[in-house]
Amino acid sequence: MAKLPKVKIGGHRYRVRYKNGIARHRGALGVSCGSKLSIDLEPDLKRSQINATFWHEVIEQVNDMHELELSHSTITTLGECLYQVLADNPRVVTEFSGR
Repeated sequence: MAKLPKVKIGGHRYRVRYKNGIARHRGALGVSCGSKLSIDLEPDLKRSQINATFWHEVIEQVNDMHELELSHSTITTLGECLYQVLADNPRVVTEFSGR
């Protein structure tokens, strides 16, 4: 399996990796941990599901880090919507990333 890039969230670098069995053992498509600075994703999903799950976990960490107290359904909605905007508008990242 390909090594995934790290992602910086709130000044911290999170290790992102594929981990088999998350869905089976944890009932989730991905998990993240602020104390371990990690995001684990179930590899046996469609690419769109993996991508949306990645953004969901990023938002989970922002939510935890800043004590936003967002509901899980709000985080799920934001993750799906953020993934859709970025996937359907690739120039947006370049244009508005400050680079």
